[in-house]
Amino acid sequence: MRIPLNSSFITELITGNRQWIIGHAFTFTSVDGANDYFTDMDLDIVVGGTLFKSGGLRVQGIRTKLAVGVNVDEQEVVIWASPTDTLFGAAALTGLAEGLMDGGMITCQRVVWEDQTGNLWSNTHLPPRVVWTVFTGYMSTIERLGRASVSFKVKSPLVKLNTDMPHNFYQPGCLWSLFDTGCTLNRANFAFSGAVSSGSPTVIQVTGGVSPAVGADSLLYYQRGRLIFTSGVNNGLEVTVDSNDSTAFYLAYPLSAVPAPGDTFTAYPGCSKTFNTCQLKFANTGNFRGCDKVPPVFVAV
Repeated sequence: MRIPLNSSFITELITGNRQWIIGHAFTFTSVDGANDYFTDMDLDIVVGGTLFKSGGLRVQGIRTKLAVGVNVDEQEVVIWASPTDTLFGAAALTGLAEGLMDGGMITCQRVVWEDQTGNLWSNTHLPPRVVWTVFTGYMSTIERLGRASVSFKVKSPLVKLNTDMPHNFYQPGCLWSLFDTGCTLNRANFAFSGAVSSGSPTVIQVTGGVSPAVGADSLLYYQRGRLIFTSGVNNGLEVTVDSNDSTAFYLAYPLSAVPAPGDTFTAYPGCSKTFNTCQLKFANTGNFRGCDKVPPVFVAV
């Protein structure tokens, strides 16, 4: 959601005698598309239909920067977290240290409400007067890692202009991501709904088993896929599947809260991006955007 600034509101904000409530909404997006939402307010807020959680990660250092010319805006951001705080369902500090946000994006939005009732909860549950983006950037390098915080560089999307690369690659693997607009496959057609029979932070045992366990390409069907919990303590959480067998899913990152028997989920397959997988597993070779005849790289020592 974005309600842009305008000159009349700025005048009202500066010269008016009204009171305003200002907060920030932070969106974390991993490289594989998972999202998690936090706010620096003392209570949860809803912006554009999305719940931003309070009492979780605390973000410090993001600011607006104005400059003349085309420059990459680089900022140092500090994320504070307790041992129980999570990001995408995994322990936040451990996950960040292990690359959970490598290549991911952070977006900071400023949200302004008018103090109409004198009650913080009531005011922040009314539609905000204005919402605008303060900063959007890619996570770059970790600068410092402490027991309660991690400090890293974030760079604006202009950093992509510094990369010397052609528009198209000639490579064996497909350039599309599974289920994106170039791939054209409908994600819903490949959904597998199931229930947890027993669970641990990294292993989800499935009632009745995983079907199918192996694809027609002879690879594990859900490797590099996604799993979304649809009930229970992790309801709404989307996680990455590292591998699977006929009875369980093995997650790439450990969950903070262990699912209980009976919790439901929906799983989606992964893609190896090879022509063989595109042909045998998905029957989608008409949209394959790779060059499978490109010879592999050999290294001589």
